[in-house]
Amino acid sequence: MMWGRAAANAKTLREIQTDYARTFDTPHGRRVLQDILLMWGFFGSKADGSVIEHRDAAIWILDRMGVNHIDNLQEMTDALLRIRRVAPQDETSERDEDEEDAVWEGKPVGS
Repeated sequence: MMWGRAAANAKTLREIQTDYARTFDTPHGRRVLQDILLMWGFFGSKADGSVIEHRDAAIWILDRMGVNHIDNLQEMTDALLRIRRVAPQDETSERDEDEEDAVWEGKPVGS
């Protein structure tokens, strides 16, 4: 792929960002993005090499969407501070299936 050339052309980059945003800004697309972020360790706390590589790929998608950018710092900070804080789970504990279903259905956890 020629992402370097696309990045050199601001119009093309904006078009790519729009395509990524349109892809994920549907109910189905949001579920796919959630799955990618979950499966690629975006929310994980382990820092071994394979997890970091996958996490970097998840961040790359957010970059391509134009979301992960310094211009969004204030909005991202505000969004992070609005999110209900969840205590880290014990590594050995099982995730609550109702909580997992709520995540897949786009509902706030704990409601």
